[in-house]
Amino acid sequence: MWHTVPRWDLLGCSGWGPSDRTAPVIRCSSFELLAPSKGGRWKEEMGDRGRRKTLVGTVVSDKMDKTVVVQVERLTIHPRFKKYVRSRKKYKAHDEHRECRLGDKVMIVESRPLSKDKRWRVLKTLEKAL
Repeated sequence: MWHTVPRWDLLGCSGWGPSDRTAPVIRCSSFELLAPSKGGRWKEEMGDRGRRKTLVGTVVSDKMDKTVVVQVERLTIHPRFKKYVRSRKKYKAHDEHRECRLGDKVMIVESRPLSKDKRWRVLKTLEKAL
């Protein structure tokens, strides 16, 4: 059975490249596509782990063991009234060394799920509370 091969050279890709995998590889500037072998799908592989989200917020609770609650504030424009509205959201973040205290300004980074509610880790403390 013949398969139609898309024109990857028109998309700015370098064409088929050698690979140690059994499936042929199409190399592009930012990622590589693996051709499906047995009825599979095209799969995108990133070279590194990708960029993780970072947020800056204030610690509002440090009563849990190795966990802090960080409140992040955002300014969004109201769709109807065109006025800035302050929205807040709380994130539970993992604090391995128990360095964060109430009122500290911290930077948190996205991570794998650590518990039911924790998906963030404390990256660094930006300001200590008085």
